[in-house]
Amino acid sequence: MTQFTQHRVEVSAQVALNSTGDKMVFTPGAPVNIIRWGVIADALIDVGAGMTIKADWRRTAGSDSSRSDGTCGDITVTADISQGQGAYTEECATPATTAVKAVFLVDPGEQVVFEVTDAADTSGTGMIFVDYELLPFVGDDNATNDGFSNRIDNMTQNE
Repeated sequence: MTQFTQHRVEVSAQVALNSTGDKMVFTPGAPVNIIRWGVIADALIDVGAGMTIKADWRRTAGSDSSRSDGTCGDITVTADISQGQGAYTEECATPATTAVKAVFLVDPGEQVVFEVTDAADTSGTGMIFVDYELLPFVGDDNATNDGFSNRIDNMTQNE
C-alpha cells in the first residue's frame, strides 16, 4: 500500500526580529512532521553580533511548564539578511535523539513556539515559516516524541 502525504507551509504575520520573545506559535490540528523551518526578511535584518531563533516544543499546548528549549533546532545568523533573503534549518531532531535532518512529529494538543532569544541589532522584520508534512488523522499506539501514545487520542469528535 502506498501512502501519499501532503507538504504544507504555514507563515507567520510580519514579526519584529530586533526584540526577543515568542514570535510564532504553531498548533497543528492533525499530526504533522516538521521538515524545515526558517525566516524570510521583508526588510533588512541588521543582526549585529548575531541573531538566534529557537523552536521550542510544548508537550501540552499553552503550557510553558511542558516547554523544552530549542527542541526543534535553532537558527543562528551572524551576517545581515537582505530583504527577500532568508535562513532555514532542517535540524529537527526528536527529543529522544540527536539526529540531524530528522522530521519532528507534532500531534494535536502540542505546539512549537518560535522564539527570538538573541535579537537582531537595530532593525529587522520578517516572517517565520514552517514546512511540514500532514499525517493521517488517526489514533493508534505508536510512540510519539516522548513515548506517549499518539495525541490524536486527546481529540474528541463532536457529533
